[in-house]
Amino acid sequence: MNISFKPGESLLGQAVLEKQTIVVTEVPADYIQVRSGLGYAKPLNLLVVPLIIDENVVGVIELGSFKKFTPLQLKFIKEVSENIAIAIQSAQSRKRVKELLEK
Repeated sequence: MNISFKPGESLLGQAVLEKQTIVVTEVPADYIQVRSGLGYAKPLNLLVVPLIIDENVVGVIELGSFKKFTPLQLKFIKEVSENIAIAIQSAQSRKRVKELLEK
């Protein structure tokens, strides 16, 4: 999914601007609903995680949950987000190298 937003705009933009994870425990009533094979439901909690490498934000992950995120889950997501940021940066670097080699 490719979504554009400006830093500071919406929860995603706020996470990018502040370079901090945002935890929302009271999701607004008009927030997007999660779809599954059983139907639709609004998440009760949100986690918005900026993907940071070398002080640069390369992406943002938004997770919804029907339960409060536990400290262990938050720690796991933080560690995984660092690996995802590295993978994104590596993919971008490979793409740039390929483009330069094709010139």
